[in-house]
Amino acid sequence: MPDKSAGDLNAEHWGNFTFSPDSRLMAAGCKGNVVKVWDVKTFGLVASLPGASFAVGFSQDGKSLLASSADETPQWWNVETKTSRPIRRYEGSVNNKVASVDLSPDRRRAALGHYDGTIELLEIDSGTSAVWRAHTGAVLSVAFSPLGDKLVSGGRDRSVAGWDVATQKTLAPREEHRGGVCAVAFSKNGKMIASGCAASTIKFWKTESLMDGPVGSVSSHESAIRTLAFAPDGGTLASGSEDNSVKLWNVPLAKQVASFKYKSHVRLVAFSPDGNNLAVVTDNGTLTLLRAAVLEEADRNQE
Repeated sequence: MPDKSAGDLNAEHWGNFTFSPDSRLMAAGCKGNVVKVWDVKTFGLVASLPGASFAVGFSQDGKSLLASSADETPQWWNVETKTSRPIRRYEGSVNNKVASVDLSPDRRRAALGHYDGTIELLEIDSGTSAVWRAHTGAVLSVAFSPLGDKLVSGGRDRSVAGWDVATQKTLAPREEHRGGVCAVAFSKNGKMIASGCAASTIKFWKTESLMDGPVGSVSSHESAIRTLAFAPDGGTLASGSEDNSVKLWNVPLAKQVASFKYKSHVRLVAFSPDGNNLAVVTDNGTLTLLRAAVLEEADRNQE
């Protein structure tokens, strides 16, 4: 644990996690249908939202949080007033039948990957949505590009697909993995994509040439890779696995530079937008925040 105060966050069985765009706040869903919001620097509790169960993401200004309620309907929660409002005219569910979700950078759209192999693109302001067939099995992972004009998805069918958001047309469905693709991520400049699969392999792709196949791969985990996140500088990738570890990778060199061990499977890794923190959520409900100094020290020790 890099910071003693982070230990206070490890006692309530956290389910998921998100940072605000300005890196000032962080939110996590907790067992018992409550979402809590903290100040990143102080770990001080900013808000507790009873009735909310799954924190999807903050609004662009950080004042509101999109989260599903206890009955699985998505709502915007005002962090200051702790009041909520539903998405207009939307009759779907954030949780039911949804295997993966991501918000566009401008927070105007949500991409929902369904277990039936379809992707739903939800216009958050209007509540309208479009659905298209993406994979032959569950859509296990989705991620928007930094500009929000592209989407990448990973399926249980072992394929990675790129999508044009405006037309919903595929840019490149590629079956390159040996297991279901549980995690996908865009680099912050949008030029690189990483995908991780149940067969413990990470592959790297150039966004503009997905059809040419992956440009590299690494395989150091001993079990399924469930989560990936690029650092803002694009040169570092974090991966979390069912082997109970988080690993940091030098992307240009395709080289492991650090490893952290936990007591259960790693469910989620997420860099804060400013790159100063890496959040790690495990299956036993622990939430750990690794400060930049801890990551840099681990990097040096691996050299």
